[in-house]
Amino acid sequence: MQEQNKWSGGTVQFHKGNNRVESINTALACTHSLYIRELVSKTGVQSPILNCTALPFHWHTIKATIQFMRTGSLQLDSAAMQDMVQCAMFFRIAQLSRLVESFVRQRSKKAETVLDAYKAIFHVMDEQMMRCVTYDTQQIVCENMAHYLPPYIEEAIKNERSTLALMTSNELYCLLTRDAQRLRFTQREYEDAACQRFQVVMRWIQFQEQTYEIYDNYMQDVQSTSFAKAIRLFSCVHFEHMRPETRRHFANYLCSLPNEMYMIAARPYLPEAQ
Repeated sequence: MQEQNKWSGGTVQFHKGNNRVESINTALACTHSLYIRELVSKTGVQSPILNCTALPFHWHTIKATIQFMRTGSLQLDSAAMQDMVQCAMFFRIAQLSRLVESFVRQRSKKAETVLDAYKAIFHVMDEQMMRCVTYDTQQIVCENMAHYLPPYIEEAIKNERSTLALMTSNELYCLLTRDAQRLRFTQREYEDAACQRFQVVMRWIQFQEQTYEIYDNYMQDVQSTSFAKAIRLFSCVHFEHMRPETRRHFANYLCSLPNEMYMIAARPYLPEAQ
């Protein structure tokens, strides 16, 4: 039985038999496979033998294309999709860029692949990846991810090593911002949603603190960076949706923490945190 090939960030490995494995650059392989597949679809060519000498890709990615066509499926993680987007933008082929964005949008519609599609765009803090795709694609992918958000929030509240806790601050910020914009029907629903976002933010902060304490010796630099991220994340909570007694409860909780940095970070949005 032929072993299924796994596409992930960096390289794609093809098992050729006799314990031989060929590694191909993921960015080239993924974008080339999609581009050639699109050409085949438009021209109606049945044979995978194509003249690709005019395309700015390495010849060996044709092997990836053939494998793609034979299997009819393609496994992609978020790092591989990031490679695809970056590669499409690097070669500046408008048709290829639109094709890659369409592929990422399509992946964001399915529960099993929406997280990878979302992380492919919103992963980096400096928004480098976000500048590589259109605003419409950002909105569509973010909205699709937000549609599947409730189970992730429940997981984050119960589990300190949750999917949301493991996100970058930029991924979490964009997702919680979208959640805060969702229409609710009662004031109680708005308050409950704000309380959940606060708990998710605190879970994320606590997980980051634990990680830095174990692996990082430069705590002063880490804390200054975490402070800026905490301020940004607290802006997603929307404490104004809470009743005064609820705000006071969370303010007292922040004041009771040994690290007063997070009380200070929340203060612009939670005046009760004095």
